[in-house]
Parts: sequence; structure tokens; C-alpha cells
Amino acid sequence: MTRPHRTYLALLAGAALLISPAAHGLPAAELGSEQRLLVREALQIVGIVGDQIWPGWGTTPKTTLVVGQEHEFLVALGRRVDVPEDFQDTGERIAGFRVFSRERTLPITLRAAFEVDGVPMAVVGAWDPTEESPNEWAISLVQQWFHLLQLQRGVGLRVDALGGEVATRTTWPADYAFPFDDEDVGNAMVLLGGALYDFDAIAADLPRDSQRSFQAETTRAALQNLRTVLELKYGPDAYAFFRLRTWRDGVARYSGVLVSRLLAIAENRRQYESMDGFDRLEEHKTYQDVWRDGYANQIWLIRTAQFDSERHLTSFNALGHGMAVMLDVVLPDWKKRYFESDIWLDDLIADGLDSLSETPRASARR
Repeated sequence: MTRPHRTYLALLAGAALLISPAAHGLPAAELGSEQRLLVREALQIVGIVGDQIWPGWGTTPKTTLVVGQEHEFLVALGRRVDVPEDFQDTGERIAGFRVFSRERTLPITLRAAFEVDGVPMAVVGAWDPTEESPNEWAISLVQQWFHLLQLQRGVGLRVDALGGEVATRTTWPADYAFPFDDEDVGNAMVLLGGALYDFDAIAADLPRDSQRSFQAETTRAALQNLRTVLELKYGPDAYAFFRLRTWRDGVARYSGVLVSRLLAIAENRRQYESMDGFDRLEEHKTYQDVWRDGYANQIWLIRTAQFDSERHLTSFNALGHGMAVMLDVVLPDWKKRYFESDIWLDDLIADGLDSLSETPRASARR
């Protein structure tokens, strides 16, 4: 069997000369062979399935900071960076790229993408086999690389374009006081989640655009209802925040779920083989098991994540996931416009519905 990931990693290693390290002394700590193997597995995953989800994703730079108990480890995968002076070269390599370490400065629980010392990077806590399988950790890192792709393609400009209070907050993902506890807002989110889930469950099997349009109009109405409630009670910033979080976190959730699904399919067809030694790591699972036991169930969260006991920021992950799944049906080329600075998921859904060739009323007259 051919092993296409070897070609991908060889190409990535060919770019290793891009890194511009500062002068360093002896390493204070090492990342270790197991953690290096996990990062290489993640690289292989995104190299093989990434472009099937987002064109060009597989070959974009993926600077990563792995946060351990006492140290954090930097590897600039595929790009040139000036390594901060407090990092030391560990002597390790991942796909030909040097690994650097320093004493820990960030929480080990982080899984995010942001600028560290002025460099955009994915930041992830080191793998802990008591918390998750190595497969789940690798997919999670790939998902953070999608957040990094958002940073690289101008998420900051999108925030600025929103204007108002949201645009002035440097920590908008965490400290905006979205009114989750408002009963009207919660009910509007439940209606939207139900409409999105029902569309996903029904629309793919409908033979005519008119039938898909009829189902999708329920979602359009639910979106408009949520917008009306938020803007009447809390002003335009509240709906702007909804747009931003579903665009950012919802589509990242969608991308992670799709990565898991494609890996399970490829593994089942014997078209994907993990890195040597990966299947011997503690708590290893097959990707089919990872999909069945975890990621497949996230489809259900589109309907349930907005109920009273679950209303918090992860609600946006579920709703944005549902909106992205819907766009795959009503506007299959939506990803070509996803990164445009003034386009949001609800805009794309509206364009998709407007482009359907038939209307429910015309179909009913037949």
C-alpha cells in the first residue's frame, strides 16, 4: 500500500530551513518522543484530509505551542519565526523543525489559537492519557490549527468590521456578557437549534431543491427571530457577538467533526495508516471508535445544547456547526466566501436559499 503521508511530511521537512532561531544554550527540557509522535500524527491528518475540508489548509504554517506541566514547547511548522530569547533549543525535531522549550507561562488546560510573543500559533495542553486517547488529542490539535487558519486569514479584521462594543474588546471570546439567562433569548436559541438539526436530518435525502428550500425556510425564520430578540432587547452588539462566535467556533467544531468522520471512513477503507508506533500509545483507539463514541454524537448537540442546563458559550459551537452543515446543502461552494471580511454564516444561508431554483409554492402547483 502506498503511504501518501510520507510524501507530505517530506515536503514539510523541506521547508525546515525557514526557521530563524535565536542563539540558545543547552536545553532545559525535552518534549519527548510520545508527544512528538502525536504532533506528527496531527500533521499527517491535516496533510491528508485537510484540503478535502478547506482548500490549502494542509500546507499552511502551523506554529504550535505545547504546554506541559513545567515547560512549554514551541515548534514553528512551515514558517519563519524569530524564536523569543527565553526559549532554548531542545535538540529535538518534528518533521525537520526544531523544538524549543521554556518554563511554563500559560495554563495547561488551554486549547486555543492566539498570538504568543507576537506570533500567531495554536496553543494546546500536552497529551494526558488519563484524559483522552492519543487520537482525540491529535484531532483536537488539528481543530486548533483551523483556528490558526482563521487568525492567518484575518479574524482580527472581521472583529473590527463588526464595530460597536464587540470590536473594542481585545478578549471578546471570553468576556462579552451574552444574555444566556434571558428566557426569550434561550427559547430563540432552542428554536434555531431544532430547526438546524431537523434540516440536517431531512434535507440531504430530499430529491428537489423546492423541498430543501421549504425545510430551510424554518431555519431562516428561526435566525430572524433570534436576531429580532437580541437586537430589540440588547442592541446590535448581541447579534454581532452571535455572528462572530458561530463563524469562529461553530465552523471550527464543524471542521473537527468532519476531520474525524473522514479519518474513520479512510481507516475503514484502509486508505489511512497512522504514524509508526502511534497504535502502541496508551489508550489508543481506532478512528472509527473515536468517531462513533464521540464526534458522531456532536450532531445531536445541535438540537440539545441550548436547553436550560447547557446555555453557555459552547452553544455557539453547536449552532455554528449546524449552520455549516446546512450550508453544505444549500450553498455547496460557501467555503470560497467564508473568509470574506463582511460575510457571516447567516448571510451565506440567505444567499443559498435565494439561489435555489424552485420555490415551495411552485412545487405545490405541480
